[in-house]
Amino acid sequence: MNLSDATTIKRLHESMKLLITEDFHLIEHDLSEQSISHKLAEKLQWLFPKYNVDCEYNGNVFEDNGKKRITILKNELRNKKLLRENEEDLSHEICRSVFPDILVHVRKENKSNLLIIEMKKSSNSTSREYDTMKLKAYTNNYYGNQLEYQLGVLVEINTTNDKGNYEFELYKNGTTIANNR
Repeated sequence: MNLSDATTIKRLHESMKLLITEDFHLIEHDLSEQSISHKLAEKLQWLFPKYNVDCEYNGNVFEDNGKKRITILKNELRNKKLLRENEEDLSHEICRSVFPDILVHVRKENKSNLLIIEMKKSSNSTSREYDTMKLKAYTNNYYGNQLEYQLGVLVEINTTNDKGNYEFELYKNGTTIANNR
């Protein structure tokens, strides 16, 4: 059921254009990432009718508790100054619950996990490091990660100077495959 990467990326660009055309007010006034993500998800649903498009969805059929989680090496988190104080005494692999911004998938299975998106506004000064680590984990099965999304995308939308412009950073198999940042 999964689409080609090229088709998926093309539809994501189409969705971004619809977002900018129909919901520019959110971008122009630098409103919340959650509201922008929600509107993008609505556009994606029209272009991916055979999939579920969800925001902040944390379900995972392979976990005993049914919740989405990823495992990241403790050294990677420490090197990027993202290790939490309560994680210092844990093993070399850190397991964290996650709530991805947008998912294009089929609920209750992982074999049709097509696209996972983390959204950032240009006005958000928070580091993108953790988002990139999550996208790498979402798209690979290292360290027991079983989500195996076909593509991960960090979308940065400009809400400050050149409002409405956007950039993608694409991930596949745990690595960056394209970056137009």
